[in-house]
Amino acid sequence: MAELRLFKQYQFFREMTLNELKGVTNEEALIIPEGFSNSILWNAGHILVTSDSIITNGVLGEEYKYKHLQEFFNRGTRPSEWTKEPPNLEEIVKELRDQLKDIEAKYEGKLNSPLENPFSLGVMELETGADYFNFGIIHESLHIGVIKGLKYALKGKK
Repeated sequence: MAELRLFKQYQFFREMTLNELKGVTNEEALIIPEGFSNSILWNAGHILVTSDSIITNGVLGEEYKYKHLQEFFNRGTRPSEWTKEPPNLEEIVKELRDQLKDIEAKYEGKLNSPLENPFSLGVMELETGADYFNFGIIHESLHIGVIKGLKYALKGKK
């Protein structure tokens, strides 16, 4: 039952992300307003890549599905440093939807199992699949807030 609640929470926040991205054009997604270091596209891609890292690799031990996108969206990357054309927002949105569909099936029965390689985040130790999942939800919600801020800043530029 706790597993189902956690999946529902993840689904809720992913739907919030997708809802915030509705109506954003590919051009708008690339703009970095004054006071921000990244764009809407970067934040959406970062959610995708980080979820991949947490879920696919961190818990399941599988090869990263979105390794080819890490050069654009990993922690510490910036659009101002991109040397290649990134995927557009429509592509990222499609992958965010697909990732949501994959997650419940892959995680079923694995949330409370101890991980072979726990991960330390300062004073917090991620020891189970549920720990990683909770961190992923918190991480995504932070970036939803950034996307909302970026959209608000873009309104002032129109």
